[in-house]
Amino acid sequence: MQKKIILLVCFLCLALQLSFGENGILDKLTIESARMNTPDQNRSIIHNTVSSPSLYSSGVFNSSAKKYITKFKDSPVYLVDAVIDEVLYRIKIKELIVYTNTQPEPTSFLYLRIYPNSPMFIMRKDNVRFNKVEINGTTANYELLGTLLEIELPQPLKQNESINLYMEFSELLQEIIPPSDNLFNSLDPTSSSVAGFVDYGVFGYYKEIISLGHWFPMLTPYRNGEWSRTPPARNGDIQNFEEGIFKINFTADNDTVIAGAGVKTGEKTSGAKGKKTSTYIGIGMRECAFQLSKHFQVIKEKVGETIIESYFLKGHGDFGKNVLAYAAKALRLYGSLLGEYPFTELKVVETYLTGGAGGMEFPAFITISSYYNNPKINLGPMALLFGNNNKELEESLRPMLQNTLEFIVAHEAGHQWWNAVVGSDSINSAWVDESLTNYFSLIYFDKIYGKAKFEEQKLYNLRLPILLAKFAGTSDKGVNRPSSEFTDTMQYAVIIYSKGAYFYDELSQLLGEADFLKTARSYYNTYKFSFAPEEGFINVAKKEHPKLKNKIDALYQRWIIEEHMYEDIKGNFIEEVAKMAGVEIPKVIDFDKGLFNSFKDIMRFGGEK
Repeated sequence: MQKKIILLVCFLCLALQLSFGENGILDKLTIESARMNTPDQNRSIIHNTVSSPSLYSSGVFNSSAKKYITKFKDSPVYLVDAVIDEVLYRIKIKELIVYTNTQPEPTSFLYLRIYPNSPMFIMRKDNVRFNKVEINGTTANYELLGTLLEIELPQPLKQNESINLYMEFSELLQEIIPPSDNLFNSLDPTSSSVAGFVDYGVFGYYKEIISLGHWFPMLTPYRNGEWSRTPPARNGDIQNFEEGIFKINFTADNDTVIAGAGVKTGEKTSGAKGKKTSTYIGIGMRECAFQLSKHFQVIKEKVGETIIESYFLKGHGDFGKNVLAYAAKALRLYGSLLGEYPFTELKVVETYLTGGAGGMEFPAFITISSYYNNPKINLGPMALLFGNNNKELEESLRPMLQNTLEFIVAHEAGHQWWNAVVGSDSINSAWVDESLTNYFSLIYFDKIYGKAKFEEQKLYNLRLPILLAKFAGTSDKGVNRPSSEFTDTMQYAVIIYSKGAYFYDELSQLLGEADFLKTARSYYNTYKFSFAPEEGFINVAKKEHPKLKNKIDALYQRWIIEEHMYEDIKGNFIEEVAKMAGVEIPKVIDFDKGLFNSFKDIMRFGGEK
């Protein structure tokens, strides 16, 4: 009898392996089968997937992070089938979302972010066309409200209840505004804007690369009985998504190289001639970015259990190798300081970015601006202040750009901790992840190269931007505010990336470097795979250092709430750059009076007898 039971168990195990396949239960779920299932049946499949990680062998998580997989059993599930026409730049998409209301309050609506419907894209009115929207197989009432898709539910969805949301739609990709080819233009926030909205180049095409960031509808967070409905600001990012489970089937031309977030679990020839379909799966990720090009080359390096893939254009081999090396160093360092990077893959991809962006962050996916393959310093009209010798000025200032690519990669890699794993609202509280990430980019240079490099990068990336903003007449503002409250890109950038990072520098000096890093690690572990509140970091700091509570509060008040930036960071941008370039500024210019008043003095001086 016992032998029969053992044989029966072995047979069942074999049947499970044959049924679930090499990549587990989720890999067998298709949009077609999910549409036939009830929401509870789909939810059961996901529960089985995450509760039996031994069956799920595609390796989404590193071994130390697999314990978190059950956390996502009721997360939104996104099944996406996409077919791209690389000639007409149109994508046809079928998407099924299994959504479970995990909040105590019922909801009568769903809200999804439709980034391709942003103001910078709607110059063409057929940018997004919905052909079908269904809830549990029945046509649903819906309305496009700018970048939000509002869907009315047939009846309120109570806590722990689920629905199947199915959509068919198409999107038109537009050409990305040509990116800057020199430093001066990259500092001009109007050079890559449409209707006053900055386009960072995350969605669209330019030359040989197709960029797909925020490319399919995703649910906004639902908390405390409210859906997040704040529209994207004119400046900054839009990341504000819960962790989800993703399965993407992406069909493109056979000769197209696809870089997709998540783990690639398969590729097959499509029914259409000359097409292939690649499948990617992600768990615990907040979104899935893709980049496509027929000219990508790929190199890899393994860091611990994580494979880093660097995608770069032909002829940019040194750029690709450098980016890979920097990303590997960053993952090793941040992993040792904060806790291991949880995913088994990280893609770092060359692309064309605009709006002054050097890189863009997505979960398990980083894009780096192609501008930094061969950056040009050309300061345009500003060169007049330095004798109008652009070639000599470029040579003098080249050391400033020497480590810029490495800083950008270190920054975007840092977002894998501060944004991808520890989530935050980039629309309403951009500083929560950006300021901390920028300060950790300085820590990267400290730990890899020493204090001198730390101070050098602090000058380039914190102090000089503040002095430039002062020179440009940019007013100071509190850091902790929605992105919509910043006047323009320069004000947004200097407040969030520089002033906010100075707060962490001051806090590190107050706590001591070792205790600051210990606090950062505690903060990471506290909010891992969840959302951090606006004051999450300082709350952890005060909990771990109760005797310093008042001083921590005072630092937060001065740097994050109040407006003392130009009082605390003294100096003049032109003088600093002139010093770096070895150029002498005319003594008659008094920077305390301001450049305009100094010119009036010069004119009066020249007119005297």
